[in-house]
Amino acid sequence: MIGTQPDGTLTVEKVENNRKISISRMNTMSQCGYKYELRYVYGLKEPVGLALLVGSAVDTAVTLNLDRKMMQGEFMALDVMDQLTTSVYRRLVKEAADGDAGILFKQDELLEGKDASIKEGEAKALRLARLHAQVVAPNLKPIYLQRPVSIKLPDYPFDLGGIIDIQEADSIRDTKTKNKTPPRTVADNDDQLTMYALLVMVNDGGIPPKLILDCLVDNKTPVYKPFETTRTDEDFDVLLRRLEAVHRAIEKGAFVPARESDWWCSGDCCGFHETCKYVKRWRRPAA
Repeated sequence: MIGTQPDGTLTVEKVENNRKISISRMNTMSQCGYKYELRYVYGLKEPVGLALLVGSAVDTAVTLNLDRKMMQGEFMALDVMDQLTTSVYRRLVKEAADGDAGILFKQDELLEGKDASIKEGEAKALRLARLHAQVVAPNLKPIYLQRPVSIKLPDYPFDLGGIIDIQEADSIRDTKTKNKTPPRTVADNDDQLTMYALLVMVNDGGIPPKLILDCLVDNKTPVYKPFETTRTDEDFDVLLRRLEAVHRAIEKGAFVPARESDWWCSGDCCGFHETCKYVKRWRRPAA
């Protein structure tokens, strides 16, 4: 059951103790244990930001375009790709808007207007999906698309798992939509790529020599920026030590909240910020 206290903070009842662990859940726990608790222990839905909806629409369009090439030997025509991207984006927006949690609009998006921001998100999804179709897709040779991979952990009450965007014979690729070009070290420091490499190593018997972030950057003129990296045993050791720390925290119920000074602890970044009991009332939006 979900309710609110007089000061507007949430009161919730535990409904589920979910034991599946992905890198996104580990990272949520690292950023804000309270957010992890609300999402994965109490099962609360979080409002979805437009950036995530754009990324999901692009990811779906990229996958279907590559799948057509694998199955039929040719890519979609660009106008068909545009129609598909638009259709997927509008469906995702409607599902989010009609859902219990709704859409999380940033302050600048509210100033621009919700409808205008949604339309700009659609235009962005079209630009970036088309960029991938024209510049990136022709050079790819996938053997798996959206591949679910998992590892059973005998000493833990959960498994590790993830879904790999694109796997080639010699690489793992993850497609990202960005508003600006990331730093050169972005792939080196990406825990998701580490997790994917570990999953493939255990399931396939070897680490792909290339791990690549395919960044579609929505500059004034959209650009494609690939970032290539590799992983070693030390990377896996560190990831597993982090997993052990997350496991201990979950077992003890030690859900440490983010600090209010952390950039992700804001109404623009967290859908629970408005009702969070660890945020001072004067920092929350006015009712």
